Amino acid sequence: FNAGFSTGKPWMKVNPNYTTINVAADLQNPDSVLNYYKEMIQLRKANLTLVYGKYQLILPRHKEIYAYTRTEGDDTILVVANLKGEPTTFKAPRGLKYKATELLIATETVDGHENPRNFDLKPYEARVYRLK
Repeated sequence: FNAGFSTGKPWMKVNPNYTTINVAADLQNPDSVLNYYKEMIQLRKANLTLVYGKYQLILPRHKEIYAYTRTEGDDTILVVANLKGEPTTFKAPRGLKYKATELLIATETVDGHENPRNFDLKPYEARVYRLK
């Protein structure tokens, strides 16, 4: 009923695709948007650097990529997101120092041997790394 969101009368019309796109289906799909958001919330709760760390925008003039770091003590988290519908390449700025990364979460399957300083992003792809 109402795509699994409510037993009450909705104020908006329910989309006709609710029989295939709904809460029950998303809960069963490990790659669903719902489950990705749940993973992001858990990641934020488990990493206080994401909450309290000092924010620094690292590619302020890039037209496709929104990238920033959060740093708390010795812990630095890098967030990289392609905000466009076209592929693009992330190139770490010279001032961002790190030798290796640990992938914490990504919207796409990522090759673990990828160069952490220069990598391709698919349309609307996002990644979160711990820098080492």
